[in-house]
Amino acid sequence: MESKSSELNCSQSPIHRNPSFVAPQSPCNWFGIACNSDRSVINITVSKAGLRGTLDNLSLSSFPDLSYIDLWGNSLTGALPENIGVLYKLTDLSLSVNKFLGPLPRSIANLTQLVYLDVNANSLSGELNTLVFANLSKLSNLNLNNNYFTGKIPFELGYLRNLNHLGLGGNSFTGLIPPTLCNLTNLRTLYLYQNSLSGPIPSEIENLKYVSQMDLSNNNLTGPIPPSLGNMSSLVLLYLYGNMLSSPIPPEIGNIQSIAVIELSGNLLTGSIPSSIGKLKNLEVLVLHNNYLSGQVPKEIGNLAKLELLDLSSNNLSGSIPREIGECSKLRYLSLSKNLFDGIIPIEVGKLGSLQDVLDLSQNKLTGEITPQLGSLIMLQNLNLSHNHLNGSIPSSFTAMVSLQSVDISHNDLEGLVPNIKAFQNATPDAFEGNKGLCGKFKEKDETEAQMRNQSDVFSIWNYDGKIAYGDIIDATEDFDSKHCIGQGGYGTVYRAELSTGQVVAVKKLHLSTDDDENTVEEKSFLNEMKVLAQIRHRNVVKLYGFCSHPRCMFLVYEYMEKGSLGSILRDDKEATQLDWVERVKIIKGVAHALSYMHHECPQPIIHRDITSNNVLLDEEFNARVSDFGTARLLKPDSSNWTTLAGTMGYTAPELAYTLRVTEKCDIYSFGVVVLEIIMGRHPGDIISSLSLHYAPNTMLNQILDQRLPSPEGQQIAQDVDVVVRVAISCVNSNPTSRPTMPEVCRALTVHV
Repeated sequence: MESKSSELNCSQSPIHRNPSFVAPQSPCNWFGIACNSDRSVINITVSKAGLRGTLDNLSLSSFPDLSYIDLWGNSLTGALPENIGVLYKLTDLSLSVNKFLGPLPRSIANLTQLVYLDVNANSLSGELNTLVFANLSKLSNLNLNNNYFTGKIPFELGYLRNLNHLGLGGNSFTGLIPPTLCNLTNLRTLYLYQNSLSGPIPSEIENLKYVSQMDLSNNNLTGPIPPSLGNMSSLVLLYLYGNMLSSPIPPEIGNIQSIAVIELSGNLLTGSIPSSIGKLKNLEVLVLHNNYLSGQVPKEIGNLAKLELLDLSSNNLSGSIPREIGECSKLRYLSLSKNLFDGIIPIEVGKLGSLQDVLDLSQNKLTGEITPQLGSLIMLQNLNLSHNHLNGSIPSSFTAMVSLQSVDISHNDLEGLVPNIKAFQNATPDAFEGNKGLCGKFKEKDETEAQMRNQSDVFSIWNYDGKIAYGDIIDATEDFDSKHCIGQGGYGTVYRAELSTGQVVAVKKLHLSTDDDENTVEEKSFLNEMKVLAQIRHRNVVKLYGFCSHPRCMFLVYEYMEKGSLGSILRDDKEATQLDWVERVKIIKGVAHALSYMHHECPQPIIHRDITSNNVLLDEEFNARVSDFGTARLLKPDSSNWTTLAGTMGYTAPELAYTLRVTEKCDIYSFGVVVLEIIMGRHPGDIISSLSLHYAPNTMLNQILDQRLPSPEGQQIAQDVDVVVRVAISCVNSNPTSRPTMPEVCRALTVHV
């Protein structure tokens, strides 16, 4: 690096090209910068570059103008430099996700210009010295999460009035929550989770009127939930689970109109669920399981039009299940198990057409026949009605529940035929035991391959070539011989199959094992992909020709893509040169049009949830096809989506680190990452954050372009590439609401590219 340089980032550094680089121990050299000639350096960004070693013996005084250090995501170890306090102009210090040991240096107290301090996910320990923070009046972000700090939380932190974000979670702090923290009136996020904090939640918590995320979970907090919490008018996420909080839920909680998530499980809460909870028009997740709540569920629960997850299990709730629950039309997960509910299952439960993950009414005192309306829950995957007093037969309407993966109706008074659908036929005997007399025809698990081949209705594909039988696929792949394997999918092996007609197709065969739980997950992905692709007809989405669904053999058949995955081409130096700038821009447009169609033109919007370069396939002319819909979600318009975390690390949106709310904005972030990967020829890694802040086409465009290609020739293609990069940067904005929609992306690419 020349002496005139003022910034070092991973795209310029020799360290980036050598991931095994060991941080130098010489006092005259730091990350390749000569101390006696680079006194003007103000910015060091060497994040996620594979650095290892220690920061001992560094001549930090040689960098008097240094204001920004980002060493995030390396393998640096040892103690933090005690002399770090000589960097008087330092404003940003990010050392998170390393292996640093020992205490915070006391000299940090000298960094009076410090605004951002992040040492999250290290192995730092010891007590926090109160003097360290006394002078850091400009600090706005303090992240000490996920270390081994001990002792009490210093009350002096409450004097840092400029703090917007305070993270002390995942440590071993003890003692009370200092009431002085409630003086931080500019605070937006407060994380104290997973410590050993005790005592009550301070009643002064109401002063934190701008806090949107508060996580005090998994501590030893006692006493009531303070009614004053109802005055936290900006609260969106509230996590108090895993404590010893007692007394009833305060009705004042119904005043927090902004709240979307309430998780109070695993406490000692008593009394009834307050009817005021029906005022929370934005509530999407309500989790109260494992408490001592009693009484009836308030009818006002039906007012929660946005509610997607409701878990009231393992309490002492009684009375009938309120019919009004049928008004919660967006519910995807409903568990009322292990309570004292009696009476019949309301027919209104059958109106919950969005129920997808779980309906669990087990271990109650429910009586009467199973309402046939439950058969309307065609998206439901897990049903548990066991350990009740239900009688009569299983309704014939259940044959419509084609998405059902697991079922348990044991220990009731049921009789008659078991429905002839997969979930019932594949269930183990204990799912039916303890009933009067259930009977049905079950398939033998040892059914032979030869028998399958003789069943003409097991598998068929309809396309312009006519009907293709199951045996044709077996013959074309020679019974799935490895020599026909062309890759591994998210949950199966992909084979190339040339049929007798000459047509070539790709076959993804599901991995099946002896582990039933593992198979359940894989089959769920299989059925999900089948269901999603059946609704899509777009030139930039891979075509599904057909499928085979059988306990012994499950596979999907697609159009064959000659060039394979975009990711594999970008990783191969020779193949990558075939993708010139015109081809790369064309691929980006194709993916954009596919996502725009999925999000806004399908009858039921589809969120892919795993957009990566490996899931973009290319045909012979390098036209793009989005593939691998095993984790996709079908949504109603404007619906949010609370679910288990899915996706590929490095492509998932940052908001998924603190919430499982999946919207189309998550796909848009992943799309932005893929676009940058196409332009750079490699995954952008942590350059994403610096691009968002510092991108200037005149100085940075050539630095980030794939160096295996010549620079874009001609003003038009250079302008096109610049527009594409700008669009990508807008898509990876850390704030989901600031990202464009896919139609807006398509318009930008159509008008300007």
